Amino acid sequence: MGFSLEQNMFIIMSYYYEYLVKYPVVIEEESLKTHIRRIVARFNATGSVSKGKPTGTPQISEDVVEDSRTRIEQSPKKSLSQLSLQSGVPYIKCQKIIKKKLHMHLYKISMVQELQPADFPRRFQANMDDNRIPDLSFFSDEVWFHLSGYVNSQKFRI
Repeated sequence: MGFSLEQNMFIIMSYYYEYLVKYPVVIEEESLKTHIRRIVARFNATGSVSKGKPTGTPQISEDVVEDSRTRIEQSPKKSLSQLSLQSGVPYIKCQKIIKKKLHMHLYKISMVQELQPADFPRRFQANMDDNRIPDLSFFSDEVWFHLSGYVNSQKFRI
């Protein structure tokens, strides 16, 4: 239950100057009591009822994300430490950009079971180009596909 700055000021002014002095204040709702106590404590500590600067890490700008994207596209085998040095962004931020913003996972194999409509012409052309594929294929039981959709791929790592 959030309140605007004007509402917070009205609550403070009403609570202190009108009702606290003239009448015994009986507030039924516990969340409103807690909110008033927080506003009063904030007002006493800072002299203002507005919330302070939010804590946490600052947002990563789109310019930095685009710069990292172009650098990774130019040389996909670039390490995060090299990217950090070239772009001037800390290593941890580069890691967050790559994983959370660009959705790239370095050296992670993604397994796809379902063929999409765009995959059929490519597979057909690949089979037509190379007739030796069945001779070179090797199948093992290292990956189990469960009926629930779970794939056991613990031995399938780089």
